[in-house]
Amino acid sequence: MEKVKQQLEIIRMMGMKPNFSELGRIYGYDRRTIKKYWEGYEGKPKKRNKKSKLDKYLKRIEELLSIKGITIRALYEKLKD
Repeated sequence: MEKVKQQLEIIRMMGMKPNFSELGRIYGYDRRTIKKYWEGYEGKPKKRNKKSKLDKYLKRIEELLSIKGITIRALYEKLKD
């Protein structure tokens, strides 16, 4: 996809409108995908900001982990109850 982005940038600097179908055939992508990148799409973000289901139990987990000798399995069983 990097080559497609570079080609689109060259076409943009020349002030031309690209032939999306032709570029799709050359690079093996759908013409709509190439048009989407022409219109400014930058791809999916590398990281997601998503909360964990365990965030609300974090304080309790830290308390239980501070107990000497507790295992992860025991922690899980305690939280499950």
